Amino acid sequence: MNIWSWFQKSPARQEDFENIVDELNESIEKTILYFSSTRWVLLGKVIDRVL
Repeated sequence: MNIWSWFQKSPARQEDFENIVDELNESIEKTILYFSSTRWVLLGKVIDRVL
């Protein structure tokens, strides 16, 4: 299951998540970032080594 889609597809779940974050610790980000399988940082390192 993709955690990002679970929360993004339901405003009620997003609100529940934000409420839980508020109760636990206010310094935690309230948004869940999407993980992309494309890793541009690693690609840049490979290109630097090739050049």
